[in-house]
Amino acid sequence: MVRPIPIHGVLAGVLFVAAAAAASTAVAGRDKNEPTVRFGEIIVLRKEVFNPSVPGYNRFPFNFLNRLHMVTRENVIREQLLFKTGQPFDPYLLDESERVLRRFDFIGAVSIVALDEEDGKRTVVVETMDQWSTNVELEVDRFSKDRSEETDNSRDGFEVTVNESNILGYGKRIRARGRVEGDRSWYGYEYADPSLFDTRWIFKANYQGKRAGKEWQLLSMRPFYSLTTRWSLGAETSFRSEENSVYAGDSVAGVFYEELRRDRVFAGRTYGPREEKLLALVELSHLDNRYTDLSDVEGGRSAAVPPDETGPMVLAALRAGRFRFVEEKRIEHFIRVEDLELGSYAAIRFGRAATGRSRWLTGGQLASAQRVGRGKYVTLTASILADRKKGEWGETALSAEAQFHGRLARWNTVALRAAFDRRWRAQPGEELFAGENTGLRGYGPKAFAGQTRLLLNAEDRLFSGVQLFTVAFGGALFADAGTAWDEGEPIGLRDFSSSIGGGLRLGMTKSRESSVLRLDVARNLRNGSWRVAVASGQAFPFLRIYERFSEQFE
Repeated sequence: MVRPIPIHGVLAGVLFVAAAAAASTAVAGRDKNEPTVRFGEIIVLRKEVFNPSVPGYNRFPFNFLNRLHMVTRENVIREQLLFKTGQPFDPYLLDESERVLRRFDFIGAVSIVALDEEDGKRTVVVETMDQWSTNVELEVDRFSKDRSEETDNSRDGFEVTVNESNILGYGKRIRARGRVEGDRSWYGYEYADPSLFDTRWIFKANYQGKRAGKEWQLLSMRPFYSLTTRWSLGAETSFRSEENSVYAGDSVAGVFYEELRRDRVFAGRTYGPREEKLLALVELSHLDNRYTDLSDVEGGRSAAVPPDETGPMVLAALRAGRFRFVEEKRIEHFIRVEDLELGSYAAIRFGRAATGRSRWLTGGQLASAQRVGRGKYVTLTASILADRKKGEWGETALSAEAQFHGRLARWNTVALRAAFDRRWRAQPGEELFAGENTGLRGYGPKAFAGQTRLLLNAEDRLFSGVQLFTVAFGGALFADAGTAWDEGEPIGLRDFSSSIGGGLRLGMTKSRESSVLRLDVARNLRNGSWRVAVASGQAFPFLRIYERFSEQFE
């Protein structure tokens, strides 16, 4: 019996022949008897959060905090290295292992250095410094009764979150969350293991209560953890229930309740050399998505809700790109080394949903991130997703974004962004919003709603050298403009809203991921009012194109 040849086998064979030819050319002029240098002893040095050798950290309370914190265990560090003793020496694996270790939020500085060759071997020294992994966060909300910002039943509340991301030095994470809102309260928890049973597999389990609903997830997967990773696979089951609002302009027209159960398995395989990738992805899933109109219960008029969906879905994608990483500082963080993802890729997506809304799923994406000067970067992304049923186009979503990040001086970075989103034939409850949460500071989170959105942002970030213990101080000046509007609605320059303002930036240099806290004060140029916002992270972070390239379907 003649067996069919799988397409991935053909691609792998072609790439193998090409790689073999290139390798033979490379070694043609080299002495065949030349000995191969190999990795020798691997020495791991782990530093505490507050290094006692640094002036000021060798006294209370830092020495006391060091005793409370369990330093990351040596085997956790070794598990993430991409090389082992006895393997042929490859300096590329040193840099890539540094990047792999830096992606863990409980690890700060990382240095991997190979010593001089001795007896055909090179000893490698791996040095890491821990970050403070226990965090307590308090969030206080004061909701507006304006229907354009929140539903009428929103109320003042506060939330407390406790997070430990390095339990006993094993790198495991546990998170607990409690929230009180008016006379109601709920809680949530999460457990995450980045190296299940000392492997490359990760595991995550979480439960989150909501004001009107809940959410839980069980996920186990082997991700594309580095540019050397060849395959990824995993499985997930999840559930989400919540209230959603249907908007007419910037006002709530109706409310519906959504329940979504999703079970899926997925796999991916890359082909090609390290920095040039052809990625094939496939996902099999089953959806059970149900909706209930709550408009009458909430006292509003009846509104259209999406139709129920139950059944299987198959998705596949092909992505091709070229990538490299560069190390930068003070693009988003104060002192932490940032691994910026440069390169470009193109992707196509296709699939079939045999659910209540049976349809073909198509889409494509382009992205590019390039260095245009010393400390200056331009990033462009564009994607389109569309459904097709019975020869007609259905829901379609277009997104495009352009960014510029440029370090004008050692402590000064300018960041610019233009983002455009458009929806055609969108389901109820899938409106686009423009407001504080999307980058239009000075306005409510849902100040503007519609099927089209345009946002423009300019920000001058100052990373000063002023630091008090573990907190670095900086600031920012910004200008935002944008709006969202419905299909067919005439739009002109006068319809765009804008704001200007400034803010304080606090770099938590010893906390998880060296996070940045921002306190922004924005003046609404439409009505002259002021609005204060407190949040973590930059308003629009640097686009991570390799992360988007290698991630599974949303």
